[in-house]
Amino acid sequence: MESLSDHRRIHFEISNPATVLTEFRNLRKIDYLSFNIVLCKSIDQLESLTENSLPTFDQLDTLATNLQTSLQNALAVSCPHSKPKSNKLSKSWWSKELSALKTECRTALRRAKRLPDNHSQSSERWNLYRDKRREYKKAINDAKTSSWQNFCTETESLSATAKLHKLLCKDNTNKLTWLKNSAGEKSQGPAETLSILLDEHFAHSRTLNIDCSMSANDLMHNMKQLSNLELSLIDSIVTHEKIYFSLNSFSPFKSPGLDEIFPVVLQKSLHLIINTLQYLYYHSLRLSHIPEPWRHIKVIFIPKAGKRSYHDAKSFRPISLSSYFLKGLERLVDWYVRNDCLVKQPINSSQHAYLTSKSTDSALNNLITKVEKARLKNLQVFCCFIDIQGAFDHTSVPHLWLCVKLC
Repeated sequence: MESLSDHRRIHFEISNPATVLTEFRNLRKIDYLSFNIVLCKSIDQLESLTENSLPTFDQLDTLATNLQTSLQNALAVSCPHSKPKSNKLSKSWWSKELSALKTECRTALRRAKRLPDNHSQSSERWNLYRDKRREYKKAINDAKTSSWQNFCTETESLSATAKLHKLLCKDNTNKLTWLKNSAGEKSQGPAETLSILLDEHFAHSRTLNIDCSMSANDLMHNMKQLSNLELSLIDSIVTHEKIYFSLNSFSPFKSPGLDEIFPVVLQKSLHLIINTLQYLYYHSLRLSHIPEPWRHIKVIFIPKAGKRSYHDAKSFRPISLSSYFLKGLERLVDWYVRNDCLVKQPINSSQHAYLTSKSTDSALNNLITKVEKARLKNLQVFCCFIDIQGAFDHTSVPHLWLCVKLC
């Protein structure tokens, strides 16, 4: 096709793929009456699986799977997946007053366009339209400003502050695309990119072959015989009251693992599943076995802030979203360690990581205090800073067990 122009023709194509709306489950609108009715039908079957005083690994896995499936089936009935009405972001600042002003502005524009330019009322109608448009724009600006001020003044909680920080620091330029492998070559496809991330952050991961079909006699023969004191300790850790506190301590709508069971689902169904949960928790600790469904973890790699390049696996850090069944058990054990073990044998005062009321700020404050005291006494201070690359990623489990035994 000739354009008869003295310029070269520029040909380009714009791809506009159809937007796929992902289905989601709005748990804030769940029908708990139908949820409990469906779940009650599975309770008898679940409790019949808890009659064995010493289950095998396979039986424990089956019970955990049935419990998870029962909750998922109840959710499917009481809160089915639905598609969002629109992929556009909702405008929290929009109001009925703005809708009315928008209608008035459009009406004034249509009335002004109906008359020819030489009509006696044409200029009057155009002036009216300009006034309405000016009023409409001013109302929008005022609404946006007021909404933002209210949002900023209401950020008192940690979650709201984190949300504000995320909005201010949002940067879409550091999305995960391709990575450099050990040879410095560009990764070919998503599969190789994920493989590079896993090798970097989960270097010592390996597949364990566990015989889940052992009989109760073989299991008793192979496992360490627990003393009555150790069994009573497990009894004191796993109680109805502590399970209630543990699961209710989670924020109701925190992101779940692969099972898509939110904390609010467990919190609303605890009165029905508490006996089954206690049985699973007790025998998980007794047999030193985590049920197979709880070992499925969703890992998300998020970019670290302030990196020059995001084509290096070290520029991302993994976040593991595990099942809240497992998190509830972890919290029970954590409470025992903090409230019993660490009270009898406190952690060294120089430890600042992963401790309540301590952080990098407290570590720096201690260091600066020592430096200032030395300067007041006209002494010299020598500091040695050591950064161990991938310290937590490359720490092996056997070495951790060795440190625990030495303590």
